Amino acid sequence: QIFLFLLMVLGAITAGLLFTILQRRAEKKKKDLGTAVGDATFIVVDSKNKEQDLDELRVQLLTLTNEVESINRENESSLEEIERQQQDINDLKHQLQQLSETNS
Repeated sequence: QIFLFLLMVLGAITAGLLFTILQRRAEKKKKDLGTAVGDATFIVVDSKNKEQDLDELRVQLLTLTNEVESINRENESSLEEIERQQQDINDLKHQLQQLSETNS
Protein backbone atom coordinates (compact mmCIF):
# COMPACT_ATOMS: atom_id res chain seq x y z
CA GLN A 1 0.00 0.00 0.00
CA ILE A 2 2.84 2.39 0.74
CA PHE A 3 4.25 1.69 -2.68
CA LEU A 4 0.87 2.50 -4.23
CA PHE A 5 0.65 5.68 -2.12
CA LEU A 6 4.17 6.73 -3.18
CA LEU A 7 3.30 5.96 -6.76
CA MET A 8 0.20 8.18 -6.50
CA VAL A 9 2.24 10.98 -4.89
CA LEU A 10 4.88 10.66 -7.61
CA GLY A 11 2.08 10.72 -10.25
CA ALA A 12 0.55 13.81 -8.67
CA ILE A 13 3.95 15.56 -8.58
CA THR A 14 4.58 14.58 -12.21
CA ALA A 15 1.13 15.81 -13.22
CA GLY A 16 1.73 19.08 -11.37
CA LEU A 17 5.09 19.57 -13.07
CA LEU A 18 3.63 18.67 -16.44
CA PHE A 19 0.75 21.11 -15.87
CA THR A 20 3.21 23.86 -14.90
CA ILE A 21 5.36 23.20 -18.00
CA LEU A 22 2.32 23.22 -20.28
CA GLN A 23 1.00 26.36 -18.61
CA ARG A 24 4.33 28.18 -19.16
CA ARG A 25 4.41 27.07 -22.78
CA ALA A 26 0.85 28.30 -23.25
CA GLU A 27 1.75 31.67 -21.68
CA LYS A 28 4.79 31.98 -23.94
CA LYS A 29 2.69 31.11 -27.02
CA LYS A 30 0.06 33.62 -25.88
CA LYS A 31 2.78 36.27 -25.51
CA ASP A 32 4.23 35.37 -28.94
CA LEU A 33 0.74 35.55 -30.45
CA GLY A 34 0.22 38.96 -28.83
CA THR A 35 3.51 40.13 -30.30
CA ALA A 36 2.56 38.76 -33.72
CA VAL A 37 -0.84 40.49 -33.55
CA GLY A 38 0.88 43.72 -32.52
CA ASP A 39 3.31 43.40 -35.42
CA ALA A 40 0.49 42.66 -37.85
CA THR A 41 -1.48 45.65 -36.56
CA PHE A 42 1.58 47.87 -37.02
CA ILE A 43 2.03 46.57 -40.57
CA VAL A 44 -1.64 47.23 -41.40
CA VAL A 45 -1.51 50.75 -39.93
CA ASP A 46 1.80 51.44 -41.69
CA SER A 47 0.34 50.14 -44.95
CA LYS A 48 -2.71 52.40 -44.58
CA ASN A 49 -0.44 55.38 -43.84
CA LYS A 50 1.62 54.62 -46.93
CA GLU A 51 -1.54 54.24 -48.98
CA GLN A 52 -2.72 57.63 -47.71
CA ASP A 53 0.69 59.13 -48.54
CA LEU A 54 0.44 57.62 -52.01
CA ASP A 55 -3.03 59.10 -52.48
CA GLU A 56 -1.70 62.52 -51.43
CA LEU A 57 1.17 62.16 -53.92
CA ARG A 58 -1.32 61.24 -56.66
CA VAL A 59 -3.31 64.40 -55.91
CA GLN A 60 -0.12 66.49 -55.97
CA LEU A 61 0.91 64.89 -59.27
CA LEU A 62 -2.50 65.59 -60.77
CA THR A 63 -2.33 69.19 -59.56
CA LEU A 64 1.15 69.64 -61.02
CA THR A 65 0.09 68.03 -64.28
CA ASN A 66 -2.83 70.45 -64.53
CA GLU A 67 -0.52 73.38 -63.80
CA VAL A 68 1.97 72.23 -66.45
CA GLU A 69 -0.83 71.85 -69.00
CA SER A 70 -2.07 75.35 -68.15
CA ILE A 71 1.44 76.78 -68.53
CA ASN A 72 1.81 74.94 -71.85
CA ARG A 73 -1.44 76.46 -73.10
CA GLU A 74 -0.25 79.91 -72.03
CA ASN A 75 3.10 79.32 -73.75
CA GLU A 76 1.37 78.22 -76.95
CA SER A 77 -0.80 81.32 -76.85
CA SER A 78 2.27 83.51 -76.23
CA LEU A 79 4.13 81.78 -79.04
CA GLU A 80 1.23 82.40 -81.41
CA GLU A 81 1.22 86.07 -80.38
CA ILE A 82 4.98 86.29 -80.95
CA GLU A 83 4.57 84.70 -84.37
CA ARG A 84 1.85 87.24 -85.25
CA GLN A 85 4.07 90.09 -84.08
CA GLN A 86 6.98 88.68 -86.08
CA GLN A 87 4.77 88.54 -89.16
CA ASP A 88 3.71 92.16 -88.53
CA ILE A 89 7.37 93.16 -88.27
CA ASN A 90 8.16 91.33 -91.50
CA ASP A 91 5.23 93.05 -93.20
CA LEU A 92 6.45 96.43 -91.97
CA LYS A 93 9.97 95.66 -93.17
CA HIS A 94 8.59 94.75 -96.57
CA GLN A 95 6.53 97.95 -96.72
CA LEU A 96 9.55 99.97 -95.65
CA GLN A 97 11.63 98.32 -98.33
CA GLN A 98 8.98 99.11 -100.94
CA LEU A 99 8.79 102.73 -99.82
CA SER A 100 12.52 102.96 -99.89
CA GLU A 101 12.61 101.58 -103.46
CA THR A 102 9.89 103.99 -104.64
CA ASN A 103 11.71 106.96 -103.13
CA SER A 104 14.89 106.08 -104.89
